[in-house]
Amino acid sequence: DFPPEEHPTMSAQMSRTSVTRARDCCVELLKYFNNENLKFMANMSAKVNRAGVAHTESFVLVQVHDECIMRVRSFLPDQELRGARSRYTSVQNQVVTLHTASQVLDCAVELFGLARKNAATIAQCLLTTVIDILRHLLGGLEQHGGPMQKLRLVHILVADGAPVNEAAAKRVFKAMQKYQHG
Repeated sequence: DFPPEEHPTMSAQMSRTSVTRARDCCVELLKYFNNENLKFMANMSAKVNRAGVAHTESFVLVQVHDECIMRVRSFLPDQELRGARSRYTSVQNQVVTLHTASQVLDCAVELFGLARKNAATIAQCLLTTVIDILRHLLGGLEQHGGPMQKLRLVHILVADGAPVNEAAAKRVFKAMQKYQHG
């Protein structure tokens, strides 16, 4: 029991803003720990060959994606728990997993709002995710050290047969070519 002067007030309601901030904080923590797992995974897979060159076992990145339309609701502060406005918006949804010979990691990715549902926009969303994962994997290799680090990544992109997805996949393939080093 708390003395009356130290008792927390239970009558104050938690505002929606506080709940939103707490939820956002939890999501940011989840993303942080996921990124740390990516670095750890790369660090643990690094090996140094006889020439003293650091390299990794192969990584397979599986990216399954599709566009969807979601109903987004917003609440005005003066109305209690009733949807004040709602509208539909296109989003890019993806499930990304990273595989090695001994591990599988589900990568936490966010929904991307699509201003346009065309190949360029979809490809940019897909590339943003892949480049972020590559950045964290390479960060893990830097922690391992060695004169030269190489990362072998096989990227598998899965989508439905819509022509816009085929065009987006071609853009992703072309963009990923600049990361290819003998």
